[in-house]
Amino acid sequence: MDERLSYEQLVSLSKRGLFAAPHEDRENFLQRVALAVPLLQEHNFSNLKKLYKICPDWVKLIYSDEHLRLWEGGCVWEEEGKVVVQIRKCFKDSRKLYGYYDKEELVDHEMVHAVRGQLQSVIFEEFLAYQTSPSRLRRWLGPLIRRPWESLLYVATLLPIVIFFAWPMLQLVALLFNLLLLGYGGLRFLRTKMIFQEAQRKGEHILGEEALSFVLHLTDEEIRWCATNEPHSISQYFCENRAINLHCAQIYARFFH
Repeated sequence: MDERLSYEQLVSLSKRGLFAAPHEDRENFLQRVALAVPLLQEHNFSNLKKLYKICPDWVKLIYSDEHLRLWEGGCVWEEEGKVVVQIRKCFKDSRKLYGYYDKEELVDHEMVHAVRGQLQSVIFEEFLAYQTSPSRLRRWLGPLIRRPWESLLYVATLLPIVIFFAWPMLQLVALLFNLLLLGYGGLRFLRTKMIFQEAQRKGEHILGEEALSFVLHLTDEEIRWCATNEPHSISQYFCENRAINLHCAQIYARFFH
């Protein structure tokens, strides 16, 4: 283990939401850490601290409507190595948007995307992001859409149903395509949810209430692997790989050391 990154330091960085990615070596990780300067935050991260045991004090929060689609409340982007969470300007003076988006929930949601950015894993990320919602319905159905363009595609398939009202056959074709798309999305969602829940269950067997925090650190491939392996194999894997992979070393230090 590099003397600049003891287990204690790796745990401290993990609790700040600074996760080493599988492809990162120590030098690249330390360069990223150097840019993650703690900022004066108006958001207290109380929900993230309770749910995931993290406090991403280095992520900048800004208020702007620029580049946001009509139905989007916020997004995450990176500029010169620094991560920014952007939410709509109206949240400066209001806690709600469209009667749906809650400011605190939205910030927590986007912060999950921010801390997982370097893992480059999107398949299970919405499941983790929507865990921050107080609404059981949003926690359950929110992950149905993985990427922003998927919501655009669904809206695009609805338009022909309206446009072709004078041509019943074309309208029927458009409706069938829409139903096929919904069916595919639903099956994909259920399969992914089962894998996510099984990985979480395995984590709970080993770590108890730290299970969600553990899953938050994992890539898509690791979540799938954890779902199909026994709990003792999971801890053994990170123990055996801690000396050759900084990502595994940080997870070992945080959860198994």
